[in-house]
Parts: sequence; structure tokens; C-alpha cells
Amino acid sequence: MQRRDLDVSIRLLFISSLLVSLSLCSYSDSLEDNLKEALYKKCWKECLDHHQVSPSHEAVLALINRKFSLEKHEKHCRSYNESKKCAHSCLSSPNHEYYLRPFVRQNYLNDFICARHYDDFRKYLPCYQGHTSLEQYFIRCGYFAIESDDSSVLQANPQTCAALRCVTRYIPGLIRQQCTSLENAKMAHEAGDLMERMVTAFLREKLHLNRMKRQCEDSDIIKRS
Repeated sequence: MQRRDLDVSIRLLFISSLLVSLSLCSYSDSLEDNLKEALYKKCWKECLDHHQVSPSHEAVLALINRKFSLEKHEKHCRSYNESKKCAHSCLSSPNHEYYLRPFVRQNYLNDFICARHYDDFRKYLPCYQGHTSLEQYFIRCGYFAIESDDSSVLQANPQTCAALRCVTRYIPGLIRQQCTSLENAKMAHEAGDLMERMVTAFLREKLHLNRMKRQCEDSDIIKRS
């Protein structure tokens, strides 16, 4: 009986020791992960500072104020593309792309107009620049109700939901209808489509866009029921 109790005690001691070891390993992994995240963040922020990359909201404000020329776009994108290369050079392993997610999120719009749709943006920029009322409509939409440095403080309410619908639907629709600097209606429609996707890319930097849209849709459903 005593031997059996001793065996049980030994097994329990072994299991307890194993659990403690696993816990320490988990803590060590978490500490290492946090350290990597901090080091990589410091590195990619230095890349942005070194190449003097303007925040995306400055590009948006310049665009709606008709001050974002083709030359400025080229210079802006040259800085961003160099910073992107620099940020990837921070990684000590290809498996560490995960740690650049904050950099990617902070530059959704920059990547949109400088990498994925560089030529398209330049094609339709004269249209956007020729639209004298663009700034007025952004203000009328209440755009600044959803422009925040802290997405966690934004809540779905009548003001933010109305502003969200306006900037993502009304302004692109306005471009499709009133863009007179292009040759035909098809190109004007394409310019509006690009504006819609561009606004969406920018808003994804500022808030959890899909979650906000769902919350706004849910609130509309509640009102109609």
C-alpha cells in the first residue's frame, strides 16, 4: 500500500514538474515574441522616418485639396517603396513576416496608390484633381467623425454610420457621375470604382472596417424591425 502511494506521489511530482516546465517554456516564448515585435517595430519605424514617408492621411488631404500632383505622387511613392524595402530588410527570417503586420496596416493606402494601383491612380488623378467640390463633400459627409488615431474608441452610432456610408458610397458615386475630365462614361465609372477602393483602403488603416460595417448594418436592421 505504501509502495503504491509512493508510485502515485512520484507520478504526480513528475506531472507537476512537466507542467511547470511547459509553463516556463510558454513564458519564454511569449517574452521572445514580445521582444521580436518591439525590435522589428523600432526598425520599420526608423525606415519610415529615414525615407520621410508622409502618413496616408496627408495624401488624402492633399488629394481632396487638389494639391496632389503627378510629381508629388511620384515622389511620395518613391519614398514609400524604399521604406517598404527597408522594412523587409529588418527581418532576420522569411518566417517573421508576421511582425510587419503593423507596418502593412499603417500603409494600406500607400501600398494601394504606390504598388498595386500606381498606374491606375495616375491615370485618374486628373479627374480627382479637377473635381472642385471633392473637399466640400468629404466635409459634408462628416468624414472626420470616423477619422481617429484610436480605432478602439470608434463606435457604430448614427453619426459614424452615416459618415461611413457617405464616404464609401456617395463620393465614389459623385466621381462616376460628374468626372468631366475623362473621355467617356466608362472611364469615369472606373475612376469612381478606384476611388471607392482607395477610400476603403484608407479607412482600413483607421478602423476595423468590416466590423464597423456589420455593426452599422445590424443597427439598421434593429431600427427597421
